[in-house]
Amino acid sequence: MRPERLNSLFAEVQTLEGVGPKLLRPLEKLGLTRLRDLAYHLPERFVERRAVPDLDAATVGENIIVALTPREHRASKGRGPYRVLAEDALGNVCAITYFGRASYTAKKQLPVGEKRWVAGRLDQYGQMLQIVHPDHVAESSAELAGQACEPVYGLSEGLTQPRVAGFVAQALAQLPDLPEWIEPGQLARSGWPEWADALRLAHRA
Repeated sequence: MRPERLNSLFAEVQTLEGVGPKLLRPLEKLGLTRLRDLAYHLPERFVERRAVPDLDAATVGENIIVALTPREHRASKGRGPYRVLAEDALGNVCAITYFGRASYTAKKQLPVGEKRWVAGRLDQYGQMLQIVHPDHVAESSAELAGQACEPVYGLSEGLTQPRVAGFVAQALAQLPDLPEWIEPGQLARSGWPEWADALRLAHRA
């Protein structure tokens, strides 16, 4: 019989906030059916971003966080991209570009004339700087304070990075306080963290 202290690890993912019937199958495809699965769903890599005051301070190909003010929304014909032309503090123009059915997101997150902090990879298309499908758009720099280094998790169709990261965070918050099974002297000599702390650290750079 399973010890009661382990019950939280074996709780099903639908006990988490935000996990409804539509997300169960995408999670199951990744083998994520219980909280322990999410806790051990380690990042594939980490994205490091640099906060820059303007686009002149950034390099093409770099992941950045920069303040941009949208000036114009441009919809393409057919299946072309949806672009939001935005300016930095120096007046440099950058096209925040979306493909597919993301125009609704762009209109909602990037109102014309209102400054937003944008996190994403700076690229160049012809002579135009662009950020394609930004990772984050925020109304203040404080909202992106924790995004300078962000874990990237394996996904399946129907899941996004923010959602999976949120589920993982909920699972980690519910880790039980288990007795440490490594001999205390060995733990101290090696400077190793205890089990729960080690697992949480594995999700951070």
